[in-house]
Amino acid sequence: MTEKERRQYDAAVGNLKIRIGENFGGKNVSSHLKNLERFYCGECTKETREGIICFLETLQTGQDFAYFLEAWEVLQKVEGSLGTGFSICRKNPYIIQYLLQKTAKLRRMFQDRAYQAVSLLLGMGTRLELDENYRADIQSRFYFLFDQKHRNYLKSYETIREKLSAVTGEAQLLLYPTSGDLHCGGKNPYVFIWKGKQYVYKPRDMRADALLNEALIHFNELLPEELKIPAAGITLLDDEEHTGYMEYVTYAESMSEQNAASYYRKFGALLYFCKIYGVSDLHYENIIATESGPVLIDGECSFQKKITMSKKMNDMSLEIFKYAFLPSFRIENQVNFEVVEDETGAKRTLRFNDPLIRENVLEGFQIAASLGRQGKEKIGRTYAEILGREYLTRIVPVKTGDFYSKMEFCCRESQRRGEMICVTAGEILEELKRIFQGARLMEEPQQLEQRLAGIVERDFFQGDIPMFQVKNENGAMTGLYADGSLLVPVEENGFKISEWKIILKNEIEWWEMAEANERVEGIF
Repeated sequence: MTEKERRQYDAAVGNLKIRIGENFGGKNVSSHLKNLERFYCGECTKETREGIICFLETLQTGQDFAYFLEAWEVLQKVEGSLGTGFSICRKNPYIIQYLLQKTAKLRRMFQDRAYQAVSLLLGMGTRLELDENYRADIQSRFYFLFDQKHRNYLKSYETIREKLSAVTGEAQLLLYPTSGDLHCGGKNPYVFIWKGKQYVYKPRDMRADALLNEALIHFNELLPEELKIPAAGITLLDDEEHTGYMEYVTYAESMSEQNAASYYRKFGALLYFCKIYGVSDLHYENIIATESGPVLIDGECSFQKKITMSKKMNDMSLEIFKYAFLPSFRIENQVNFEVVEDETGAKRTLRFNDPLIRENVLEGFQIAASLGRQGKEKIGRTYAEILGREYLTRIVPVKTGDFYSKMEFCCRESQRRGEMICVTAGEILEELKRIFQGARLMEEPQQLEQRLAGIVERDFFQGDIPMFQVKNENGAMTGLYADGSLLVPVEENGFKISEWKIILKNEIEWWEMAEANERVEGIF
């Protein structure tokens, strides 16, 4: 450490004391920072020292300092990542705001869902008798994931800035990662603030999302004003990956009884829309409750013909869809939604089977189904036009929660790791056969299963959830993709868009009938 670096540290601490006071929590600020000072003066890189200065200069309030102390405590426990963490701060000061905003929360960096299996295992050494080699293996993997996440962070930041700069001439961005699942080598969505507005950048093919928005616009033209379903605006970027960004949508934690009734009628209409347009993977994280109505924020699992043509509502993944009726999870996974009664002003908590939900969802569904029948020609034209485009739609052969469980098993039962990888690959293959029934995967099952095992093993050790997509061209499936790359071509013979329009009209007719309504009622 040079004298200049020492002066920079002392100046940063001195300025911090001016901003928050000499004492904090009954203790001198310098005392709180003894371990940090020791680390700064020790054997760390120039980049790390610059990162520490950058971090200290960002702390503006006592609350910021409290967050930092908690984050520093976590950093000290995660031995080996100290330098990485502060180096990132030096390279991109925007990440500091994220650290201070989220769980104060540096802990989220280490323990968001994508790292759940691995980060939990960091503490297993105190609970389980693990040999030193195994414990070291877990930690090295964890540090690898941590570093990879932040490399992706910086890459995404530069990518967004470059792309937006090309469009607007400027891009002053505050960018921070979401807590969503990681795919394709550590990628996940990022929230960015640009010119005072929030957006979500998704580093994946968003053509299906944009097409679903287009379908929703046409569908809304069939509905009365009070039943129109809101949508978040989507912008596709001009790149090879067809990435894009969408408006950031904020939850409404509570509503008036009148607004809540309107919300659930629109939800019923959305339920019908999702069935007709083959949308799946619908759960509480993908549908945002707003004052304007339910907003679908993830349309990557759309235009799946088998869902549209099925007479079973559970083919829409409605075993979890019911949780999307309510805006968020609360304590102990109890779903709550606060409604303020219009006349008395009293508050009550809604549950899934509340009459306000059930009656209005059914009414919205019935109205939408009736109007859909009247407008079936328009729906048919819209769907046919979409089918004629080129896009990727995601399929989920293994539930995300199940994959996390298997990932954790592989870490916990290292001797049975290979067995679990083979079992998982076999399960994926069987589900793919069901999904592609009527189409042909252009590879022998045994060879395909071996390749799937390789993908599973890689994603297990990267902390990723496998991303499987189907490419659609001119109404037919032409390829199965894994983590963004072509896995195997698909042959779908005899499919014609003109025939699909006839099939769709028949489905629309059926979904207005009493039998269909009974199936919707069965959700409750």
